[in-house]
Amino acid sequence: MTDWNDFIKCTRGLLIAPAGHGKTTAIADCLLQCPIDSCQLVLTHTHAGIASLRSKFRQKNVPSSRYQIETITGFAQRYVLSLIGSSALPEEEDKSYFNVAIEKCCSLIQTSAVQNVIKASFSGIFVDEYQDCTIDQHNMIMGLAKNLPLHLLGDPLQGIFSFEDKPLVDFEKDLCLFTRFELLDYPWRWEKSNPALGQFIFRIRKELEVNHKIDIDSSPKDNIFVITCLPSDKYSCLGRLIKQQKSNNILIICPSYKEYDNNGKLILRGGLNERIVIKQRTDYANKFLVLDAIDSSEYYQCAKMIDLFIEKCLRGNRIKKVARLHDILKSLHLNISEVNKWIDKSKNTFKQRTKENASFSKKLKESFSHFEADVNLSNLRTVLTQIVQLPQIKLYHKIFYYTIDKCFNIAQINNISMFEAMKLQKTRLRHQGRSVDGLCFGTTLLTKGLEFETVIIWDAHKFEDVKNFYVAISRACKRLIIMTETKSLTFDK
Repeated sequence: MTDWNDFIKCTRGLLIAPAGHGKTTAIADCLLQCPIDSCQLVLTHTHAGIASLRSKFRQKNVPSSRYQIETITGFAQRYVLSLIGSSALPEEEDKSYFNVAIEKCCSLIQTSAVQNVIKASFSGIFVDEYQDCTIDQHNMIMGLAKNLPLHLLGDPLQGIFSFEDKPLVDFEKDLCLFTRFELLDYPWRWEKSNPALGQFIFRIRKELEVNHKIDIDSSPKDNIFVITCLPSDKYSCLGRLIKQQKSNNILIICPSYKEYDNNGKLILRGGLNERIVIKQRTDYANKFLVLDAIDSSEYYQCAKMIDLFIEKCLRGNRIKKVARLHDILKSLHLNISEVNKWIDKSKNTFKQRTKENASFSKKLKESFSHFEADVNLSNLRTVLTQIVQLPQIKLYHKIFYYTIDKCFNIAQINNISMFEAMKLQKTRLRHQGRSVDGLCFGTTLLTKGLEFETVIIWDAHKFEDVKNFYVAISRACKRLIIMTETKSLTFDK
């Protein structure tokens, strides 16, 4: 174990290291080397990051009494809600929610009373992935650490979070008074799985640091593959690749980029719906999960849609109930063409199925009739569950559906609305973290700090900047497959 004594004792320390060089392990080792009776506040940006850190802490047998771990925004939210109340913040689905939470928290921690609480609660602060901090988050953290040692870990080449009106922290300008440490110089991520891959990624990193254009070799070696394919072939190519993989730990990374549509409007590509389309066209066995942001507004919108449906049914409003049910099913990302074989939205009715589907059709109609006679969340949940389990119905976004299903349970137990249940569920996830592994479609933002045995980069030529491309390739620990239209990749920045 590395001796972290100097870093721990430093009141303002900055540790810089490339991806895969052991920053997560470094935090765990520091916690073990801190005084036994101390508790360190550990902050990071994502819920996947929390899960990754917790996993490493368990692996290293770090006592839970030695740390408290949260996302930066989750910490700010908790303090504001505890000390001021929810009236100080907008609704959770509001895009400004966490920006306001950071601003309010910044004001709170200036008071001597809150400073006393922080000093009594923690002996020091560790912040991971510091390159992704906005200036507002940086100011909040500096306020938190007014009377405490502050230890930052990061890598400027992995600074991929972008905020339209919130500039990111500048290591050279904003952290110029911090003592710099460069104690991590070995690529641990690839030591046992594929050292040659680690060397390849490090070589690419060096090229990206000085040049925004790289040429990648297409000859397969060391479990590194570059596959060039035409736009017309890329879906079938990815479908074949998925079928060929033996691993149960695969990440397919889709780039986010801007592109002009047919009307000449600049739009953002690579969002959730586009990733779902890629999955539909390539994941023939429907085994992959589609990752999305925990605080995506779509969750709250679906919860509100269900609440409104229940409310209108209870009031006796004259609404097309089956048609509205169809809208809810569409929001759950089912294969709607199959749903249409069971529901005729235009006629506001269930279709009469025959032969082997007759019994399913009968049970579905009976369940919906029971819901109409006794309108409540439990009976609606029964209807939705039956539809999801119908023959040929597929869940293209399983995480979304199971989150909604869990909220039905929370709402029933606590006698609250689906919207309030969703807020409770999201708050729990922010503090617990979200484990991400298995077979996934994701983005660099959603999988930053994680590692997978096999990583497939989709449309590598569409990455706009070197940082996102570097984060993408460095998620792979055993096998890397780069799909591109050209072997020469040029980045705007």
